[in-house]
Amino acid sequence: MNAVAFDTYRVVKRLKEAGFSETQAEAVTIAIQDSTMLDLSHLVTREHFDEKSRQTDARLDSLESRLDSLEKRLDATKAELDARIDAVESRLLTKIADTKIQLELRM
Repeated sequence: MNAVAFDTYRVVKRLKEAGFSETQAEAVTIAIQDSTMLDLSHLVTREHFDEKSRQTDARLDSLESRLDSLEKRLDATKAELDARIDAVESRLLTKIADTKIQLELRM
């Protein structure tokens, strides 16, 4: 935390010259002094925010790329499964037709 030089006497004096009562001037001066003693080190800087934003964007890009890759793999797997199902269906239809012919020949 950075210490800031703050002349409380001078501030109280200026406030009183501006029409503040002694009590008001002291209260405002204490409030100002307290605000200068705040620890702002935990606040995010613009640079820190921008860096985190860039990191988040990079992660999102990576996730989108991986999702695109997965989608392509799923599409390929679906096409392969559809082809295999079609082949099995075709074989079954052929066997059914052959069985039908054999049954008709026996009658």
